[in-house]
Amino acid sequence: MWGNDRQGPWLGWVRGALEAGGIYVYGGLLRPWMQRVFSRRYRTVDPWNYAQRPYEQHKYDLKLQFLDRPRTDGEAPYRRALELGCSEGLFTQRLAADGWAEEVVGVDFVRTAIERAQARCAGLPGVTFRQADVTKTLPPGPFDLVYCSEILYYLGPLRRLATLADRIAQEMAEGGHLVLVNPWPAARLLHRPFDRHPQFRRLRQQVERDARRAYVIALYSRH
Repeated sequence: MWGNDRQGPWLGWVRGALEAGGIYVYGGLLRPWMQRVFSRRYRTVDPWNYAQRPYEQHKYDLKLQFLDRPRTDGEAPYRRALELGCSEGLFTQRLAADGWAEEVVGVDFVRTAIERAQARCAGLPGVTFRQADVTKTLPPGPFDLVYCSEILYYLGPLRRLATLADRIAQEMAEGGHLVLVNPWPAARLLHRPFDRHPQFRRLRQQVERDARRAYVIALYSRH
């Protein structure tokens, strides 16, 4: 989103403020046109270049390393995983192929993205995809692992994020894990409804002050 130049601390905070404010632009003013905007972006395959950018691949590695359930004796540490905003299924494929969950469900609101994700993961057992607006509905649980990566600033305002936190909690199994990934320091605002939610407890978080764009990975437990 922000390019590849090295950023100083002051520029990082300016960018963080703009991204935090973006929840009122994307989730408010532009919300009625978001379906059309994203559908146009997907006229190009991999429009954000997820497959080729080392920045994104490193983020995928960290998102998996951050989990605290080891894979032992070939058994998946999670039974059902849900990825919100799965796009074309790159991370969904990794999550399933590396054996982190017996079943993986990917959700996106753009039909073209879902079709490409289905084609990408066609040979992987236990992987399904669903087209849905996560501000309105989620696939039925229970899920013991949920990923919500880099989509919260598109969904705002905060009351809508609070509703999403409620909806995620309802579809999660007790003791399950929720992983949030968002730009830093904007995540201080974006994660607030989850930090304050009575059914989520933040176990830990890690800020990656990447030269391109800082972000945070936060792990929550559902109790």
